[in-house]
Amino acid sequence: MKTWAQTTSVLAISMAFTAIPAQAGTFDAALASCAKAAEFCDELSYDKELCAKTQDGIQDCDEDTGTGVLCRMKLKDIAPTQVSVGAHATRCKAKAKFDRDEKKIQKYLLKSTHHVPTVIGPANGAGKRFYITDHHHLSHALMVANEEKYTDVDALYACILTNRKQDESDSFWSFMVHNHLTWLDDENGKAITPGDLEKRAPDLKDLQNDAYRTWSRWVRDSCGYVKAGNDCVPPSYPADAAYFMEFLWADYLEQNMPGNERIDKLSDEEITKLLEQAIALAQEPQAYLENLPGYSDGTVIPVKVVEIQDGCEKD
Repeated sequence: MKTWAQTTSVLAISMAFTAIPAQAGTFDAALASCAKAAEFCDELSYDKELCAKTQDGIQDCDEDTGTGVLCRMKLKDIAPTQVSVGAHATRCKAKAKFDRDEKKIQKYLLKSTHHVPTVIGPANGAGKRFYITDHHHLSHALMVANEEKYTDVDALYACILTNRKQDESDSFWSFMVHNHLTWLDDENGKAITPGDLEKRAPDLKDLQNDAYRTWSRWVRDSCGYVKAGNDCVPPSYPADAAYFMEFLWADYLEQNMPGNERIDKLSDEEITKLLEQAIALAQEPQAYLENLPGYSDGTVIPVKVVEIQDGCEKD
């Protein structure tokens, strides 16, 4: 692997952290409305009785649910807006987050950071209208938890960003692309069309495995690159969340450390060794030159390699 020992300190400082910010504001009001609806379920203002009342008052999502409404969405009704997830990571998450008492699961799902941003649109080929624009891994993990009999909780809390059920398919997908609400690459990094997406992944269970999304997540959680909201980012640090950061880093890692798809066949020690290699790749100046969002060379935000236990990131 190429080393960069000769990199000057001036360059190192200037490259210490970069991010491509997401376009802010478009759906902020809707997200704020949902957060307000469940404010007593968030950690800073948690109130057991008021949170329970909030949960009891949340209605099921339907095709007429309005913008900014927090509603209960069944897993079976979800339409993905991407083809793949890091399936290894979602299986780990299913065990870590959903193999527990239902009350704890509901408390976890009601946190505003776990509300699933959703656009209501025309029915896809499987008859589903609730297009989730984030938290595919959370949703897939809950589906896996149901399959593994960890829990029978089969719904999440959707935050409706907008209702476009009257759109024709072409105008709907034009809106989704324009607003960065869909990732139109397949699990191998090849471009696809909205029609391809609807054919290949009309349902959560159809999501394909992109192993490098798991590597990308572990690099992120190790502060190998930096995303707003990460535990490693100080509250005062000006970190932004770029669109599809984890996918962009997954593509970069796949290009630079190919042949590491079978994570399930690796020991904890082998995973850790490869993770350290992935982090080193993420901190190469080449990643900066490729304009990858959240680049960090480790001088400002230090790396903290996540602990791997039983093939998963230790919770």
